[in-house]
Amino acid sequence: NDVAVDYKSKCVIYASSGNKLIKSTDCGRTWSQAYFDNDLKIKIGSIAVDYYDEKNIYIGNSRGDVIKSYDSGASWQAMARFKNEVQKIILSPQDSRIIFAATASKGIQRSNDGGNTWVDLSENLKDYSGAKNFKDLVVSPLKSGLLFLASGYGLLKSEDNGDSWTSLTLITEGKTSAINSLAVSPKNENEIYYVTGTTFNRSLDGGQN
Repeated sequence: NDVAVDYKSKCVIYASSGNKLIKSTDCGRTWSQAYFDNDLKIKIGSIAVDYYDEKNIYIGNSRGDVIKSYDSGASWQAMARFKNEVQKIILSPQDSRIIFAATASKGIQRSNDGGNTWVDLSENLKDYSGAKNFKDLVVSPLKSGLLFLASGYGLLKSEDNGDSWTSLTLITEGKTSAINSLAVSPKNENEIYYVTGTTFNRSLDGGQN
């Protein structure tokens, strides 16, 4: 379901499959189990490794839990239960204590303290119909607080870590423009790509064209 690599040691790799998280410390030659859920129906869908302190590992599952390890996967603690599948976890490139957890259909959750407390950002999306239905999320490494959210509404942009949002105009509006994946250049936040079921689209001016 997902793969994450230790920022300080490229041979330390985490991968999730079904209800299990496995870990390799030798570039994928051998693997050991780092976590498993007792419910076989649960899927671990997202992994994030803290670039500031590589011992901090975050995983999100289909039950809606965000679970954290402080010791590189040796032990785990549930940090939040959102009761909606956690599809993506992203740490802010400017401050790894700022964490975004994207749920499948209840919007984005944000923590400013490494997962100890959370703020529901869905209220800030209420003016955009379908915005709680998650497709993809990108956090810019260039500009602090800059987010791009692909959702059932379309494409949204925030410059304050999700406290407020503005919409970006897509080539085709409505259901025909349902976004499957989103990418923003790490060197230029105005270079945006999104993919629908039939098209591959690019903007070089921050979504104006």
